[in-house]
Parts: sequence; structure tokens; C-alpha cells
Amino acid sequence: MSDHPVAQELVSMDYDTYASELSPLEIETLKQYQNLALNLIQLKNDIVTLNKEVDSTSNGLARGASPKDSLLEELRELETKVSVISTLFKSSVYQVVVNNSSNLGPTNELTTSIQDDTI
Repeated sequence: MSDHPVAQELVSMDYDTYASELSPLEIETLKQYQNLALNLIQLKNDIVTLNKEVDSTSNGLARGASPKDSLLEELRELETKVSVISTLFKSSVYQVVVNNSSNLGPTNELTTSIQDDTI
């Protein structure tokens, strides 16, 4: 599982054999840490496997480009698209505000002049 001999020993250790030296809570805690270590080792192995699969299939990657570079390129593309959408959204909101203020402008002036006349 793990390349490091101490880690290998800790992951394969049976903590129930230390029942006379450790409390049940300590044993359960050690078992949970052992389970966490096993899950992390499995996750590491899965990530290594996925990276090898990505390396073996070019999937349109440029020569010499790493999967990391490809991911960054895709994220830059996404950032550009989000920026364009944000700009369009802001301009639409601005247009709505301008249209509403031009529609409300004469009404506001009218009510202001009426109020001035009544006072």
C-alpha cells in the first residue's frame, strides 16, 4: 500500500492487541486514524492512476503540455467566458436603469412641480 515501511507497519497494525495498555477510547481513536490513513493512501493511488490515464491519452493536449497546463488553459477559457457574460449582464442592468430613469424622470419632475405649487 505505502512505500514507507513505518507507514506500512502503522496501517497494518492490530490495535486490539494493546487492550491491556490502552483504553477502549484510545484504541477506537487509533483505529479511526488507521482507517483515515488507508483512505488517504487509496486516494493517493487513485490520483496517481488518473494522472497516468490522462498522460497516456492525449485528448487534444499539445505536445509536451502537462494535464495541469491543459486544466489551466481550460480555466482561463472559462474565466474569459464568465468575464464576457458579466460585462453583458452589467450593460443590460445599466440599460434597464437608464430606461427606467428616463421613464420616471418626467413623472418625478411633475410630482416635484406639483408639490412646489401646493406649498
